[in-house]
Amino acid sequence: MPIKIKRKNGKVTRYKNAEYIPLFYFLPKSLLDKCGELPFQISRYPYELFTDWTQIELIESDQFNLLIKDAFHYLVWEYMGLNVGREIYSGDHPAWKFSHAPSFWIKTMQDEGVLPPIESLVNDIQPTTFFGFVSDEYVDAVLKDIVPKTMERFGMNEILAVVKEHQCFEDFDYRYSQQKNDFKNSYYHKKTKHPMVSLEAFQEDYKKNHDGAEWDKADDSIDLEGDTAAKVDVERFMATLSEKDRQILELRVEGYTYQEIADKVGYKTHSAVKKRIDKIGRIFQEQTNTDIERMELKDRIKDCRERLEKIGEIKQNKDDFIKVVRKFMEMDSLTAPMLRELIDHIDVYEKEGGKKNYTQRIVIYYRFVGFIEIPKKAEDENYKADTRVGVEVEYVPAKSA
Repeated sequence: MPIKIKRKNGKVTRYKNAEYIPLFYFLPKSLLDKCGELPFQISRYPYELFTDWTQIELIESDQFNLLIKDAFHYLVWEYMGLNVGREIYSGDHPAWKFSHAPSFWIKTMQDEGVLPPIESLVNDIQPTTFFGFVSDEYVDAVLKDIVPKTMERFGMNEILAVVKEHQCFEDFDYRYSQQKNDFKNSYYHKKTKHPMVSLEAFQEDYKKNHDGAEWDKADDSIDLEGDTAAKVDVERFMATLSEKDRQILELRVEGYTYQEIADKVGYKTHSAVKKRIDKIGRIFQEQTNTDIERMELKDRIKDCRERLEKIGEIKQNKDDFIKVVRKFMEMDSLTAPMLRELIDHIDVYEKEGGKKNYTQRIVIYYRFVGFIEIPKKAEDENYKADTRVGVEVEYVPAKSA
């Protein structure tokens, strides 16, 4: 029967969490020291928990409810016979739910006379009644007796045995644990279609089902799928196959042996299946080669087009240059705009020789055609010109490299 209390406004309502008060006084100080300030804000005089509104608010708080469940879970887990840490399982595991359900443990402890019922505590309590801390040794002795009795009384052992036999991913915490890893390995091992066998046994079985052919490890350095996926439309190839051929390939991809495929598609022997797959492979290879040749031809056409465009650009530059030169030849005098139209830039090199007699190389780059190298003939001579007093300019034909 729930404990009720008269509120400040005169209404009588249920005293929330009051049923956990006897259990709170059972918790040892060594455990409460790890639970923050709340356990030490609650009075050790139980009379105040029913008369002092500050204390009443602490008992009815969600923090107190959580304190009781987490603290007692911490105490009983060691005695539940699970032999694993509590951090391995998630909150969905039945063992976790049992350990976080104080009502189970309180019922047995009251029936065994370890805890007084809350009703008798309310009726017999005195203002001077004081509850000190129980010792760790006393808690250990009580739980060694109470936990097994509670688990047997409420059928927990049977439930946990079934859960252990039929575990699922939701039972485990998100963090890594060896138990979780062992479960995953066991789960996927049971789910695999074919049992795991040794390499030697697999080689013998392969030889038996492939007309004596030896099995060899595939060459990992050749990525056939990666090399051809970008060049061959696999879906288009599959669409050209008959329904039976597609079924054969799909079964083979799923890991079926030649004999199993023969039984499913109606072939008499496994060798017929192997021959059919080999033929499909040859067709696929021929189509692959055709597509590769087509792509190579496409690349060559692209390259030729680019070369033609460059040739066209060179011809256009030549025509533009000749046009400017003709315009230059028709002029009576040289002007700055005409020079800018004809010449792109001029490279002037460092002087060579003495202070008075020196040479200086000048290279002119014309627009559209760049530097023009004039071949030197045996009879050619350097051309000298006097531009002004004391200055002589010599034009030297460029030497071929």
